[in-house]
Amino acid sequence: GKVGMVDGVAERALYERTMGCQIWTAREIKKDEVMMTCPRPAMITPDVVAASDAARAVLACCKGLGGGGDYDFWDAFENTTICEAKFAQKMSSSAGTQLLVKTLRERDSAEKLFKSLSSSSKSSEFQLAPNGVVSTRAPFLAFLIHQRFSPWVNPPVAMDTNGDIEKVVQEDGDSNAITKARRIRPLPDT
Repeated sequence: GKVGMVDGVAERALYERTMGCQIWTAREIKKDEVMMTCPRPAMITPDVVAASDAARAVLACCKGLGGGGDYDFWDAFENTTICEAKFAQKMSSSAGTQLLVKTLRERDSAEKLFKSLSSSSKSSEFQLAPNGVVSTRAPFLAFLIHQRFSPWVNPPVAMDTNGDIEKVVQEDGDSNAITKARRIRPLPDT
């Protein structure tokens, strides 16, 4: 796959056609045969995602877990499989047309809320996402989007100092999850 900025029209066309995630082989792969090797710094692991600025920005949108002491980055998120199961239970009793109607109603209400907030002159208060509402998939997607559409050829996982995240930490105090989560540093060459 391609990481970083798109260099030209041909690369954009190739990416859009293949979505950058297909591997085609010209021969059969036998059991225990190595098809390809990948250097460790090129792999996307939970630790790399947790160390990234993009994932820390997602964490800053979650409520703090409360209690004393530090906790792990991933404690603020719910397992994706559990989130999907909860959503499936809600939707299992609905027929296809009912799902469409519900989806359109949700979209209309979201658009009305957005218009009312954007047209009002007063600044709107935001709410942090409660624990267990945001899926573990969200930090991964934020990381991938940040890496894919970065203006740099070799985008960094995390900046040495990120003023935006530091500002959120200072302004919000203990209200969000980022303040007590242990900071993971990216490995060199990632």
